[in-house]
Amino acid sequence: VGRVEKEIVEITEDPNVDKVEVIILPRNPETNHTVIIKGISKKDGKCKKAILESMYLSSPGEDCELFDVEEIDDRRPLL
Repeated sequence: VGRVEKEIVEITEDPNVDKVEVIILPRNPETNHTVIIKGISKKDGKCKKAILESMYLSSPGEDCELFDVEEIDDRRPLL
């Protein structure tokens, strides 16, 4: 997250940038995501600069929610 924070600061230091957009897209949905940091000019609404970064985001497995369940009927198809 520190890298993304630094890159947002870098975008905002550009005098031609008036607005910042941060978009997070799944690259490998379970773990790796792409972060797009865009610097937008208010004058014409166009993106002046964009930085792409990777971010690892993880989620707990379903077993964290099912640890005390007596009966589980798993109807999901095989992966």
